[in-house]
Amino acid sequence: MRPLHLALIAALLAPTAAAAQAPTAPPPSQQLLDMARQIRADAERLKDSLTPEDRAEMLRQADEMEQEVKAGSYAPFDAVKKAPPTFGEQLLAEHDGRMEWLTPTGACAGYNQESYTTYRDPLGDAAHHARCVRAYELWSVFTKVLLSGQGNKATDAALRAYDAAAREAYEKSFRQPTGR
Repeated sequence: MRPLHLALIAALLAPTAAAAQAPTAPPPSQQLLDMARQIRADAERLKDSLTPEDRAEMLRQADEMEQEVKAGSYAPFDAVKKAPPTFGEQLLAEHDGRMEWLTPTGACAGYNQESYTTYRDPLGDAAHHARCVRAYELWSVFTKVLLSGQGNKATDAALRAYDAAAREAYEKSFRQPTGR
């Protein structure tokens, strides 16, 4: 492999490793400027082992990158902002990657997606039974809406309804607020 190729690979990998460690990556134009700076540094560091043509090619590539940034070619990518998390993403983050988070809490022990229509609470607490059945009914509605492809608004509304019912079942079962 030619030294030019090694230098380019090193230049490409260096910003990637730094970006992976950073909590938020710099905008694309800044990443490109950093890469150009790295290519220049590599060309200088490797000048004894590079041919004059290879070194000139590396410097030309760095110049070209800087000119592209100055020309505004990457401005549209810099302006892209990450959308706020959806309600589903918030639920996943809050409940260790689970949207249907009621089952593992034990608040509705004995109830689950398959048995909520036939299961009866052995303690005979009608209010508890109604809350648990309602939560699982709404989870069933959510899955049907999701699978039917009715769109994000309908899916989000169904998921919010399930979450509200599940929170009520949880809070009334354990008499603890869930944090919302």
